Amino acid sequence: MTEKGQNELSLLAHRFNEMAAKLQDNIRTLSEKEAFFQALIDAVPDGLRVINQDFRVIQVNQAFCQQLGLSRSTVLKQTCYESSYAKNTPCPPTLNNCPCYELDKSTQPVKFISQHVRADGSLLDVEVIAAPMALEIDGKPVKLIVESARDLNQAIKFSHEQKLATMGEVASRMAHEIYNPLTSVRLALQSTLKSLESGKSEPAQIIDYLKLVDGEIDKCVDVTQRLLKLGAAGSEKRQLVAINQAISETMALLRFESQEQNIEIELRLEAEQDRVLARENDIRMVVLNLAQNAFHAMPEGGKLSIQTWRDKAQIYITFTDTGCGIQPKFLQRIFDPFFSHRADQKKGIGLGLSICKTLVEHYGGHIGVNSQWGQGCQFTVSLPDESTMVSVKES
Repeated sequence: MTEKGQNELSLLAHRFNEMAAKLQDNIRTLSEKEAFFQALIDAVPDGLRVINQDFRVIQVNQAFCQQLGLSRSTVLKQTCYESSYAKNTPCPPTLNNCPCYELDKSTQPVKFISQHVRADGSLLDVEVIAAPMALEIDGKPVKLIVESARDLNQAIKFSHEQKLATMGEVASRMAHEIYNPLTSVRLALQSTLKSLESGKSEPAQIIDYLKLVDGEIDKCVDVTQRLLKLGAAGSEKRQLVAINQAISETMALLRFESQEQNIEIELRLEAEQDRVLARENDIRMVVLNLAQNAFHAMPEGGKLSIQTWRDKAQIYITFTDTGCGIQPKFLQRIFDPFFSHRADQKKGIGLGLSICKTLVEHYGGHIGVNSQWGQGCQFTVSLPDESTMVSVKES
């Protein structure tokens, strides 16, 4: 081989080595990017998966696999209907909320409640949010679906924790409302006992003492009944709930707390008996959480006004306080789970308003907020009015 040929061969080998090194670097970079992307979606606590137009799962995170009790490799070999519903054919769009079907008609994200089937056959209640994702691969447009699945059992657990925390706070403050009547009962009984022991008792005086005891015991019973209504587990069946009565009795639980914090409570309730179809303790919990939210916004005292009225087929309840209001940057986040930014500087769980929103929307209602920083805040709840329907039935 001539010297020129050897040089060309050497140059070719050098270029080949350069290309191999560059290819190796590209493979390493691609591998690192894939590992980063997988770690990124694995860090999301909700289940995530990506579905293509053939219903195949092409990407999934660890949380989704744990929800179903399946390995990542198993899920990636299956279709969405196989991994989530243990079916052999696509879900009928007329019977199921199928994001593949819904997003083929619209580009707006869809949200629904569903039941996924775990590997062991048990059912998992999930809140599914699906959104479309458009890509271009090899010059061709490709439509994918990104789907998140939130474990509702976990959400229910946090909801129960929030409810227990709220109940504990109310119960601790209500101890004063029971203590004071019991003190009066004790004094009345002691006076009656002394009068009888002295032999100078007068029937009229004994009767007065017993009437006092009876009245104070009624107060204790009333307080405990209101607390039991608030904390009752409630049946699965909805019932007609008198809104004004639920508000009055729930706010009575906060009477001592409002006096202690120098907060005036004004109730402007419509004279008519407005009723909604719901679980009564849920409605009372909404009232309690919104009232306490207003209390937290007025650490130096103030006024909370609660008003109800009916308009067409809706019942409206407003909670208006004279507190510090909500900063504009927080307005979009106040209904988010675990978001807490209290004016009294105390750390909250951050589930009160989130639970209110969930419960109100569960009964077909809506909750909104209007606030100016430094000028107070107003929450408005609207719920479907069942009073008209009941009046027709009763007539």
